[in-house]
Amino acid sequence: MVSVIVPLYNHERYIPELIRSVVQSSYTDIELLVCDDASTDNSFVICQSELNRADCKSVLIKNNANQGVSATLNKLLGMAKGEFILPVASDDVLTHHSILSRVSFLFSRPDIDLVIGDCDVIGDGGGMIREKLIQNKLKVHFGIEEDILINRSMLINWCMPGSVMMYRSALLDKVYGYNEAVRQEDYDFFLRTLVSGKISYIPFTVLLYRKTITEGNDISKNNIRLTMENLKVSASYLKKIGMLYKVTITIRIAKLSWGLARFLASYLWKLFN
Repeated sequence: MVSVIVPLYNHERYIPELIRSVVQSSYTDIELLVCDDASTDNSFVICQSELNRADCKSVLIKNNANQGVSATLNKLLGMAKGEFILPVASDDVLTHHSILSRVSFLFSRPDIDLVIGDCDVIGDGGGMIREKLIQNKLKVHFGIEEDILINRSMLINWCMPGSVMMYRSALLDKVYGYNEAVRQEDYDFFLRTLVSGKISYIPFTVLLYRKTITEGNDISKNNIRLTMENLKVSASYLKKIGMLYKVTITIRIAKLSWGLARFLASYLWKLFN
């Protein structure tokens, strides 16, 4: 069985489409676990209504106060009973064979702990923005190039939404869930799996990744915060990661540092001129 775990927050507009994509999947041995993280819109009610009509095992719970993505994911992991775990953002959409393609691969490769597929990027209204985001951005070919080479490319140019990952529940004995101290829980989880497990890739589009525009969001400040956290997370694994990736993660740290320095220099120049 696959446990599909969904942390839900203020996505009343998108959660019905996600639930339908899970329920209508070509793979049916699933349980759908959703936790509303104290949404301030009608996400919980809409999700409850959609799940009542869904033909699958499902559970919906709600946090009394907002706990964040990582804490909510960990709560859902504590409820999961499946052999495989599929975390999905509440505004994304699974492709029809998303679950089947990854489950089939993990059954055929018992040595692999975590499998990654590709994604297409869609907008608020569902219109296509970009196809095969990861392979095109990294300039790699899943299923053809060696996993080690793709892992290195991924480390240097991280561009992966967490919903493209599926992993064995047994992996949690090695990585112990999601890091609640960071906002970039997907990147941290990927790094811990590189340290303790084995990752592989399949050449299938498993997800429609939604790129939404948040009104009033200060993009510049947000980019700085995310870059600084990514630097901190990357640096924390420098001593833990194996020799196969030590040079690669050092390159990523240097790249992030240089990018941050250029951004700050440009910002200060505009501020004082």
